Amino acid sequence: MSINAFLHKYKIPLCSIFIILGIVLITFCVPGLLYTEGDVGITATANDILGDWAYWILILGIALLIIGVFYVYGYFKYLKEFKELMKINSKAKFIKNLDRIEELAWRLHPRFENIVIEKKKEFRIK
Repeated sequence: MSINAFLHKYKIPLCSIFIILGIVLITFCVPGLLYTEGDVGITATANDILGDWAYWILILGIALLIIGVFYVYGYFKYLKEFKELMKINSKAKFIKNLDRIEELAWRLHPRFENIVIEKKKEFRIK
């Protein structure tokens, strides 16, 4: 399996990991940056571990969070549109929207491509 196929197949789990990792990094960095005097508890640990890298790690956390949310939002937006288009019971309307349906199936996950193939068999489309 190529790296592109892997990323395409596991996009949502990876983006979920990005979101969780982004939240953890932000949560770990912000207290250390805000409370530098009188360090106690987690802020002392954060300052000891991160040191001068806290700002860069905060930026990384924000970037991971934004990227993860962006891709998850796009996935669910495409999924909603795909489901609406797959509810079509008219062969003519299905053929009219076939290009968009195939594009959405390709963007979502390989299993959605199989759903499109089954629907095409149902309508006897090659």
